[in-house]
Amino acid sequence: LHPAGVRVSASAVPTFMRALRDGFSGLFADAEVTLGVHLDATPGSRVWVGYDDPTLQSTPTSARSQQSLATMGTRNRDEAGEVSCAVFVENGDGDMDAALAEAEGMVDELGHWLVNATFQDLPQFTTVLFGDSTQWLMDRTEFGAAVLVQFSVAFKARIYP
Repeated sequence: LHPAGVRVSASAVPTFMRALRDGFSGLFADAEVTLGVHLDATPGSRVWVGYDDPTLQSTPTSARSQQSLATMGTRNRDEAGEVSCAVFVENGDGDMDAALAEAEGMVDELGHWLVNATFQDLPQFTTVLFGDSTQWLMDRTEFGAAVLVQFSVAFKARIYP
């Protein structure tokens, strides 16, 4: 454990993914927030942290990062990376505009939280940013209008051995 009581590992990615899941969960009363994709046979709103697109033919990437030595003479490391995430809305009817508006509101709320969250329980995180790439996909499923928003959340962290 880090002196502040934070579990330290070979990578900050698992800790960061759990922090995103826990933080995002507190934002929405009616949305399911999970690590990885979770689909069942009901329409609704979902947020996936460590989104791994189940339709990809190749092995998906839930997160990626790189590390470098932080300072000379120590074993501290700096890690920078990003976690793939997604918002998925199936509204149960054919109203695509309503599904798009709900997805837009959820993404705005997530972005607002990321800007204002201090990650004070995770002192090793020095930077957290809404990712540099966002993709919006609209479709119709058996449950009606559906919107999938894929995005990433970037971070920089200091790992103390």
